[in-house]
Amino acid sequence: MSYIYLASPYSDPNPSVREARFYEVCKCAAHLMHSGEHIFSPIAHSHPISMAGNLPKGFDYWADYDRIMISHCSSLWILLLAGWRRSVGIKAEIEIAKELNKEIFHVVPDFQRETYTIEKPYSGDQYEDNKSVSKKYRRSSNKT
Repeated sequence: MSYIYLASPYSDPNPSVREARFYEVCKCAAHLMHSGEHIFSPIAHSHPISMAGNLPKGFDYWADYDRIMISHCSSLWILLLAGWRRSVGIKAEIEIAKELNKEIFHVVPDFQRETYTIEKPYSGDQYEDNKSVSKKYRRSSNKT
């Protein structure tokens, strides 16, 4: 059995932005886990450890750890929060996943409906595979 690596933007000079991103990825991970997925989120896992131990917040510090976790995951899912395209960490995680031949998916949040749609990115998003895959996760435990 494997797990999904759930990437999301995190770094920002404003601590309240980091905290909001942490909360949103935790909420998404909880929804996906409730739907039966096995999720590892480096932000959900590392943010509390970083805060408790006063560790660095930037990707450079966590890069080796993230590479190890991506190497063991089944696929990389990217939560499309504001700032995801500019995220140094997400760019690096995508490159690692591509290097390791991991499938990459987008997690598109609908905050009003509290749902998440999983989509295979198109080649225009710089991923080689353009298969169309879409799966919607709702609050309930049933996948739809």
